[in-house]
Amino acid sequence: MYPYHIAQVCTSGHLITDCFDVLEYERRNFCPKCGAPTITKCPACGSEIYGAIEGSRCDTTVDAYCSFCGTPYPWTSAALQSAKAIIEEAPELSDELKANTSGSLSDILVETPGTNLAIVRLKKVLQCAEKFTCDALRQFVIDFGCELAKRSLLP
Repeated sequence: MYPYHIAQVCTSGHLITDCFDVLEYERRNFCPKCGAPTITKCPACGSEIYGAIEGSRCDTTVDAYCSFCGTPYPWTSAALQSAKAIIEEAPELSDELKANTSGSLSDILVETPGTNLAIVRLKKVLQCAEKFTCDALRQFVIDFGCELAKRSLLP
């Protein structure tokens, strides 16, 4: 296993620094992009959030889930709740379609055995929903979707 630095991320999911442990001048209590508080540890289990790999020049991506306990990070939970609320507020969708799609949204974020079913359900929503609902759900896929979901759902 490579030695990782500690990442600091705001609760909305913006990466503040991927070298929190060594670059004190990059540390922030609040996000300069959105004003949200920042964290360096998983709120559920207290494990440090992985940052840059020591000696690597690769860009650090912000994970959706804690690699130690599997709990969604706050930005992932907020994105899922927002997408579910968008679906719930669409009066043109049946209650069954709303429930089925809302229950599958986490499979849009990461590729799992349920991702294809989630894609089919979300496609049904996109066929029935009003334009502003479709636009918001497409933005959810752009911002948080796994590559399979993006390839399948976006033009």
